[in-house]
Amino acid sequence: MVLFVVSLSKVASPAIINGEGQFFARHLSSMPSTHYFWRNPTEKKEFKARRQLLNTLRWHGTSGASKVISPTAIKNITIQTCGPLYEEWRETRKAYAGAPKEGLSFNVEYVDTKEYVANDKAPVILTLHGSPGSHQDFHPLINHLAPKGVRIIAPNWPVYSAIDRTKYFRHSSHEKREYLKDFLKAIDIDRLDMLVTHSSAVFPALDMCINERFPVNSYTLINPAGHRKIIGMKPAWFIDNLIRFTLNPTGRAIFRKLGKYVFALKGVPVRTDSLDDVIHAGTVMFLSESERLSGFLETLRQQKPNLLYIYSENDKLVEKQIFYEMAQILDAKESQYSKYDAEGNCIVRGSQDDWMKIIQFAKGGHYAFLKFSNIVNPAVEELLDQVTRHKKQVDLEVNSIGHQSKQALEFNNHSSEKQEEQEKLVRKMRF
Repeated sequence: MVLFVVSLSKVASPAIINGEGQFFARHLSSMPSTHYFWRNPTEKKEFKARRQLLNTLRWHGTSGASKVISPTAIKNITIQTCGPLYEEWRETRKAYAGAPKEGLSFNVEYVDTKEYVANDKAPVILTLHGSPGSHQDFHPLINHLAPKGVRIIAPNWPVYSAIDRTKYFRHSSHEKREYLKDFLKAIDIDRLDMLVTHSSAVFPALDMCINERFPVNSYTLINPAGHRKIIGMKPAWFIDNLIRFTLNPTGRAIFRKLGKYVFALKGVPVRTDSLDDVIHAGTVMFLSESERLSGFLETLRQQKPNLLYIYSENDKLVEKQIFYEMAQILDAKESQYSKYDAEGNCIVRGSQDDWMKIIQFAKGGHYAFLKFSNIVNPAVEELLDQVTRHKKQVDLEVNSIGHQSKQALEFNNHSSEKQEEQEKLVRKMRF
């Protein structure tokens, strides 16, 4: 079985599955409704239902987003990144022998709702989209939280063509980690109240937070892209070799010319303007070192931060068995699960007092946080409220301890002064 991700640049679309299980995502609002596209009436019906769902939910920065996502909230900043990483790789990786020691320059487009927040103590959330994708994937969540005084930062990852422009940036997990670190440093963020990741963003994000020890109070992991090879990257002999081929400039040029014919032979219809997105998704996963995710999840299990884990049993990129295995690594218990049926009705409500909460959708797809934003957004808000309350309590205790310490210090100083006066008086009497 061949399974491929084909998405739009900047905007990730819901998945359509044909009769043989081949995966591809199309720009539903512009794709022609030709009969040759479907192999049976059921597939055509499913396509129409998904397109209607897209229009109904107003995903990806349409009129619903404009109420909060104003032009002033979408910003740009230029960063310099990957310098130390490339300096190390120049000595150990042949492909990076000529990489610039000073690193690479990127213009980062991002959403920042700081100007809508009343004070500097507002909770800060960082949202990270999968690849391909953009900050638009999180506009529904931003619209939900920003009016409530939450500062949300949502950067874009580099587009696939960065590999052509820079000649070195291959969208590996290590490079994206450095990009993320340098972006946060550039906007003066040194800690987060919550980190929200979707799909492959989990790899560089947890690498930064755990290996680089970036302070984060809570996590929301949405459809994380797996701790081992996912079905979306199979058959490995075909996809792995295709990615290796396109890491070379000549290979990319050939793929961009002939890729549509390769997919036609495989029975996967794609739009010619989305070939870069196909290879982008595959490259990110191929260079993700996904096996490291097991260790990251184990660290989270030991640390027990506030954690919201969300996935769908019908995700066509990541099989449900992998989601189950990641839950086991986190030492998930049945009492932590809230389960929702195909229509989004809650059939089991899990504990709300534990360190970890799990939301399992029967049919949320790879973009459950968009399909069921009415469930996911309040859950994220609830977790943030819990974190914020705990943070305020800690601050109160610290302030109380500090006040008590100050009083004790003043008392000790006063006692020392009094004792010194008494000693002087005794010395005078003796004299």
